[in-house]
Amino acid sequence: MKIIKEQFDAFAREQGYESGAELFDDLGLNAEYYAGQREEVRIGGKVLEMLCREIGAAEVREFVRFEPGEEIRYRNVLEEF
Repeated sequence: MKIIKEQFDAFAREQGYESGAELFDDLGLNAEYYAGQREEVRIGGKVLEMLCREIGAAEVREFVRFEPGEEIRYRNVLEEF
């Protein structure tokens, strides 16, 4: 699964951050890795869970693109938050 940077950056600005990289850093994630990616940032299940816990699953669904089968695999995480 991947974060779509354009949408994550827009979300971050709505939350008062200058960029998605700043929000990524504030969440304790690697801002340099985020900034170094072009259009999408690959994430794993632990990052998805943390994003859902900190931001909310409804918001996360707006900027995360799931590969085939992933949304079903991570359904419990998405429904828990």
